Amino acid sequence: MKVTIMNINTIKDFEKVDWSKQIQGDVVIASNLGFLQPDKIWCSGSLIIEAAGTSIEAGTSIKAGGSIEAGGSIEAGTSIKAGWSIKAGGSIKAGTYIEAGGSIKAGWSIEAGGSIKAGGSIEAGGYIKAGGYIKAGTSIKAGGYGITSGCDIICKTTLSAKLRIISGVSPYHDGLNNTIKCGKLLSGTVIGNFVETGLPNETPKQCHGGQTGKFCSECGEKL
Repeated sequence: MKVTIMNINTIKDFEKVDWSKQIQGDVVIASNLGFLQPDKIWCSGSLIIEAAGTSIEAGTSIKAGGSIEAGGSIEAGTSIKAGWSIKAGGSIKAGTYIEAGGSIKAGWSIEAGGSIKAGGSIEAGGYIKAGGYIKAGTSIKAGGYGITSGCDIICKTTLSAKLRIISGVSPYHDGLNNTIKCGKLLSGTVIGNFVETGLPNETPKQCHGGQTGKFCSECGEKL
């Protein structure tokens, strides 16, 4: 099946498009077009903003059946949703939620007023912040600063941050939704109800067998 591709090479090209309607196929926006501010962008395929110099800020939502990729930043007044991955050289920010069937990756920050959810990994070069929960099918990483969520932080494999990892700071719940759950904590100071489940297919060391304390008495590792 042939995929339709809409190429936006100039500001005039961008202004000619009726962004209030869903675009069929992929949308490819050239670099160095500056700060584009449509009310919304919906496309059935992928939204690709080439290299740096172009950022998108939608008044309401950004939605793509495929992936969303920008050399600059991606921002929406309400939601950002992709069937595949979301990737930005700068920041990714949404007033309500950010959701991807694959991974979410930003060169700087990832921030949502509500939840952040990815079928794959969530990674930011700076910080990650959500008013609701943060959930990833694999890993969560904040390379420069910390991770903060109003509710739970959950990932199946590794969790890491340079500074603190904090859950349950939302004023809209009773304080019970403050779990931080991961396969393995690689770095960061955890503040919340911490649960480490072990990595998938990870075989415990023989010296760990039969011990019930928090740490192995032989090798000193956390049990």
